[in-house]
This record gives sequence, C-alpha cells and structure tokens, in this order.
Amino acid sequence: MTYQEYMNLLQTKVIDILNRGINPWQVEERARNGMTDRYYNGANALMLNISSLLFHEGDMRWYTLNQANKLGSHVKRGMKATPAYFFQNTVERPKKDDDGNVIKDANGLIVYETVRIPPIFKVYYVFNARQLDPIPPRKDVKHDTTYDKGLAETLLANSPAGITYVPNPKKTPSYRPETDEITLPLKSFFLDETEFFSTAFHEMAHSTGAVNRLARKIENPFRNEPYAIEELVAEITALSLCEDCNMKYTNTTSAEYIASWLEAIRNPDFKLSSIYSAVSKAARFLEHPEDRARLITQVRNNEDELLLFNGEKYLHIQRSESDEEPWDYTIYDKDLNDLDGGRFGKEGLKTSDAIDQISQYHNLDPSIWTRVELSTLERTEEPSVVAEPPATPAIEPKEEPKPDAKQKLHLTPVIHFTYADNYRGVPINKDMTIAEADKLLASVNEDAKRYKETIPTKFKITVAINGKDEECSGRYVIGQDSETIFELLTKENELFLSNKKLQENVKRKHGDEKFSQLLDLENLKHDKILPALSCHMDLDEQQERSKDLLARMEKRSITTVEREFIEYSKSVLDWVEQQRENLGTGKAVNLLHPPQLEDFQYIMPENGEDIKTVYISGPITADPNHRERFSNAEKTLSEAGYKAINPVELVKGKIPENLSAAETWRRAMEIDLDALRHSDAVVILDKNGLESTGMDIETHLATRLNIPLVTLDHILSWKKEQEKKTEIAKEQQSNRSVRR
Repeated sequence: MTYQEYMNLLQTKVIDILNRGINPWQVEERARNGMTDRYYNGANALMLNISSLLFHEGDMRWYTLNQANKLGSHVKRGMKATPAYFFQNTVERPKKDDDGNVIKDANGLIVYETVRIPPIFKVYYVFNARQLDPIPPRKDVKHDTTYDKGLAETLLANSPAGITYVPNPKKTPSYRPETDEITLPLKSFFLDETEFFSTAFHEMAHSTGAVNRLARKIENPFRNEPYAIEELVAEITALSLCEDCNMKYTNTTSAEYIASWLEAIRNPDFKLSSIYSAVSKAARFLEHPEDRARLITQVRNNEDELLLFNGEKYLHIQRSESDEEPWDYTIYDKDLNDLDGGRFGKEGLKTSDAIDQISQYHNLDPSIWTRVELSTLERTEEPSVVAEPPATPAIEPKEEPKPDAKQKLHLTPVIHFTYADNYRGVPINKDMTIAEADKLLASVNEDAKRYKETIPTKFKITVAINGKDEECSGRYVIGQDSETIFELLTKENELFLSNKKLQENVKRKHGDEKFSQLLDLENLKHDKILPALSCHMDLDEQQERSKDLLARMEKRSITTVEREFIEYSKSVLDWVEQQRENLGTGKAVNLLHPPQLEDFQYIMPENGEDIKTVYISGPITADPNHRERFSNAEKTLSEAGYKAINPVELVKGKIPENLSAAETWRRAMEIDLDALRHSDAVVILDKNGLESTGMDIETHLATRLNIPLVTLDHILSWKKEQEKKTEIAKEQQSNRSVRR
C-alpha cells in the first residue's frame, strides 16, 4: 500500500463517520498503543480514532499481532486488521572521524549521530483490544492532565494577527482577512481556559492563511467549498496545538460545519493529504515564529516539476510543507499509476540535487530525465478505492473483454493445497474458498494436537487484481500453527519485510537472484494481495450474513417487513458480486457503502420468547415531542410485561448542568449505550423523517452485538403469540389430566 492509497482509504472512512454527524478529530480519548500507552499522531490517529468509534465501541487501545501474543491474547477468528503507517527518513549511526574510526566520548561510550536516509514508508497492521480474546484488561494509566499554560500563553502572545477582546459573551469569535484581525470574547466569558485557548487557536490558524502569509483561500463565504476546507484546516491545526500543550480541544463543532466538510471531501478532486500538508505549515507557522519568513518564501517560490524517464516513468517533484524534509516526490509508471514516493532532503537542497538523489535511490540515470508539462498529470487515473461512486459513470473502453478471458479471472479468491505430508484429511489441488480452508484446518488441527502430530502443508492462493490473476504461496503446519490463513500470511510477510537479519540469511543461503525474486513476491503480497484478501474477507462477511438472513426468512410467514428483508439481502449479494468484479478488474470500489436497510433496519430473531429487557431507540434532539413518544412506548411495553429502558428518563440527574451541548450529548450516549448492551432487544420508534445520529449509533451497536432490532408492533405481536402458546399448552395439559 502506497501513501496515497493509505490516504484514499482514510478518506473513505472520514466520509463514513462524517455521514454519521461525528467529528473524528475531536474525540474524548485519543487512539493509543495498548502496550506502550503512546498516543498515535497525524493520519494514523485519525484512522484509528474512526475505527475505534465505528467498530470497536470506542475502545482506543491498539496492538500489533506480536504485542497481542505477548499479552497472552489471540485475534478472534474473522477479525480484520486496521492499517497504520511507519515513516522514517533518519537513522542513528555511530559517528566516525575522517579516518573511519568510531568516535567515543570521555566515558568511552560510542557517540551517535542522526543521518538522513531515503524516506521509508511502510504500512503495518494493528488490532483493537475488542478484537482480541481475551480482551486485555485496562491499565490504570495516569497521563499528565496538567496542560502547559506557559506554552499556550506564548502561542497566544505570538499570534501573527492582532487580537481584540470584546466584553460581550455573545460575540462570535472570528478572523477578518480584510483587517487581519481576530475578535474574541473576554476569557472570563468562556467555561474554562481550555475552551478559551481552543477557540483562540482556531482563529489564529485561520490567520496563517492570509495572502501575506501562507496564502490559502479564506475569503470565501461559508458553505463555499474552499472555505469548508479552510475550516477543516483550522480545526485540525487548533487540535494539533492543543495536543502540544497537553490540552483537550473543546471547540464545539456544529452540524453545519460537519455537513460542509462532508460536501467538500466528496469532491472527486479533494485530497486529504493536502489538508494535512496545509495543517503542518500552519502549525509550524504558529509554533515557530523564527521560521515564518522561510515558510512564506517557500510558499511564494514553490517549485513544482514533472519529468519523464525514457518514456517509461514520470517523476513529480515539488516543495513540501516541512523544513526537515523540504522535497515531496511521486514516481508514476507510463500510464500515470502511482508507484512510489515520499518526503526527503534537508534544508538548502537544490532541485537538481534532489532529482539526482531520487534517481540514485531508485536506480535511474538522472541524465535521461526530460521535463514535460505539469498538465500531463491531469490524466492520472482514479484511485482503486474512492470515497463515493462518481456521479457520472466513467466511460468504459469500447472493446469488451472476451467471455472466456473473463471466466479465467478468479474474482473470488481460491486456495488449494499442493502438499500435505501424506495426510488424507487435506485434499490436494482441490479449489476451495479461504473460509472453507480455515474451517478445514481448524478441524484437522484438533485431531493433530490430540495425537501430538505436526503435519506440514503447502498451499497456493489465486486472486484477480487489476485484471490479472496474482498468486502467492504459503506453508501451514497442522498441529503447530493456530492462526487463520490470512493472519499467518500477514505475520510471515511482516516478519520477512521488517527483519533485516532474516533477509541477509536468506540471501546467503539462496543467492542474490533468488533473494531478489523472494523480495519481489513479498512486496507484491504486502502491496496488493493481502489488501485484496482483506477486502474479500469483508465481502465474505456481508455475503454470509445475507445468505443466513435469506435462509431464516424462508422459514417465516412472508409479511411486508420480511419481504423487504428478502429484497435487501438479494441486493447485498448483488453488491458483493459487483465489488468482487471491481476488485478483480481494477475498477473503483466502495466497500464502506453497501446497500442500506434504511427505515426497515430490523434484525428478526427466531422468536421473542427470550426477550425480557428492551431498550427504546428513537430521535430525541430533533423531535420536540420525544418525551411523550418515549413515555407512551415505555408504558405500552411495561403493560405487556417487558422491562422497558427509556433513555430520556435514564440520564436524568446523571449529567452536570454546566456542560456544553456537545459534552452533554456525549455523556448521555455513554449512559444509553451501556444500558443498550445489557438489553435483550432494541425497540425502534419511527423516525418520522428526522435525522438522529444517536439512533444511528444505537442501531449500529445493536447490530454488531447481535441484539434484535424490532418494531413496537412486532414485539407486541410476539407477546401475544407467546401468551397464546402458553394457553394452548395449559389446555393440552388440562386435557391430559382429565383423560387420566
């Protein structure tokens, strides 16, 4: 996975969570490594924050596979890892004198120096605590909660724009580009200093975009797309400054702002990476006044070139936002597909020298480059993962692939075992799905471990990627290995690519040519095959869930709701097949947006006999009559014999009154979701066309916990059926007694 592919994937996740009305940059707790307790930063933090909020009940602890194993936990079957990336452009090496001798200090210790290297971008995979079994216990981590007031005051004092304080608590904080002035209410009008500094940093971030500074587009009216992007830059910059001050960012984000961000990010030309580039410049401008002149010069003298290598490769090089790595480059193939790239260099490095260094690193002759027009880049193809399907379908090539050629592509991954050490339980050269193979291995593993046997096997996986079948091989030792095939391949791939000693051993044993082949295969596995298999695992889950739902519907009397479920399940199955074809042929995919149940989003259990406690879910904030609706539903359910949980009444007296609206909502959701987890069913009230973020979160959590989602009518009808069955049973018992 390249950096741009990572950012494309992240962009789809940002769209998904913004659609739910949640600001992923402003969270109660930040994502951190569960072993070291270190917080993740930048794009990694955003990726893991979103995954934690959407899929892991807000648990912000993340672990590598090795860390999970050290804790005595294992990854639950079928769990998908979340990507994070590692970036490095320096190493610590022993310092040497002019004669090549290692320098030591007065105590005889080796002196190390920081040496710049060609940038390394590497994706690794982590698992959330909720994906592990057992779930690691929470440590009593006491992070320093005192914020650096001195740094905050210094940042404020060094504001590039003047600040005017107004003795009016209702005055809206603002930055006016035409006067280059920030206006704020007095500090005493804010709830606390944290809120004051959060607001001030936000407006100061805007001021960095003035035409005489970093020259961003900030003069446009609200809801204009450039201005929405500017608001996003200011939001993340202020958050970054607060984190540097060890301070919680508390500036309230309105639904209107989130809607404007969503609209901007959906634009096909939007690049999330450009947001983080602008944030890095703005934050540096505010934190390092001594660098402001240099940053302004870089913006005004931005160097941007495109070169062509022998008609085969393109090199796009331009100034980055970082002084530490002033050059940003991307290498494309002749069809302008992204091959590699990154940031590198040091202050003062000339363009020509930068091109020479990039060429040497990629084994290219710098004398063969020729300059071409930057407009050539406009022909760049869409990324393999996009946030939204394009409004207008892309024009397909006129020449359709031949039917027999299409059949040869393995749009669904297949695996077959090529060797199994005389073990008849594993069929040789029989194609099966990876899920079928995992199930088979789990079964034979039990027998092998019982008889203390170890049975080596070899397998081959074939999957279509970008119109071509790709293959990878692997080994699985029955009786010894316990991971799924995907987990095993991921672990071995991670080990090979990260362990330099292992690579040297392989090179010594097999020679340079064989090692080069193995390295190419592992890179292919890492960059293409494993990500494709991960996507197919998601699709497998969707497919199995829909097939199971269809099978259950066949056993029930067909009502309107069941009919809707049948149609929905069929549409998901069609969508799965379409996405498999897109994955295999290189078309745009959109795995985050399968067909939705919309207003008939109910999971139908086999019966309602085991339902005792029910949670009521419906619009609250957007419904002025919510108290009456929830109260009536609670009364109806109680009269029917159920223990009804009314979230409106549940939070009374449990939340302080002096909190902001956003904080009040968050605390209410924590209380409500805890009650939902302990319920037997969730009763869905009619939305009446209203938007409800809380209701969406509740139904999402219930779905993941396999808690039935039902209507009030359904649960009451189940109650009647249950009572009728009870009466019939009593009558039959009575008749048997009479006959005796």
